[in-house]
Amino acid sequence: MLDLYLTPAAIGYLTQLILALAITGYLVYRLIADRRHGTLAAYAWYLTGIFVTVAVLVLLLCGDAALPPSTRLYAVYLENTVIGALTLCLFQFAYAFPQRYARRQWDARLALAVSLAYTLWEAGFALYRGRLLLLTGTVIYRPSQPDMVLAALFACLPLALLRQTVAAASDQPTWGALWRPANRAAQATRTFALILLLPLLLSLLNIARARFYISPAF
Repeated sequence: MLDLYLTPAAIGYLTQLILALAITGYLVYRLIADRRHGTLAAYAWYLTGIFVTVAVLVLLLCGDAALPPSTRLYAVYLENTVIGALTLCLFQFAYAFPQRYARRQWDARLALAVSLAYTLWEAGFALYRGRLLLLTGTVIYRPSQPDMVLAALFACLPLALLRQTVAAASDQPTWGALWRPANRAAQATRTFALILLLPLLLSLLNIARARFYISPAF
């Protein structure tokens, strides 16, 4: 039987997992209902995918905190692959909300290619590390360079949504659309851009922690 350690961190992740699963369940319900009634928006798939990957990521973080030291490494190895899948969904959501714009098609394809390449690299490296751990007990640390790529991806996400904000408020000057959007679609897009500054901040803090610029306790 697998031992679990319900530390304060593990319990915290467990509550987040319950919340993420509740939101995911609601979005899946809305997805099915909207598809049945023919009112399904293009971005709905990506929004649901975002919360599916968030739920999986929180589950892995919970395993990282609750599993024994040797077993928890398998959860740790998979975390960045799921984060890569999350960035993929976030980029596609960014270019589909509030609607797709023809002049942003190439941007969306480039973002898809880069985020997909990052996710596949993380998945391949995770499988390599997991295989070594399983067969030989060897632990390989993840290099710091992929964290820089991830930070760059998170930095591009708010910029993509700000460009969508300008496109949604096409009747306004650029700075006016960004400062005070006149319609609800542009307002919502700008709000998403501001929210996505948080993952960028977290990725920068992670880089600073890995380079010992700040303490792990902070």
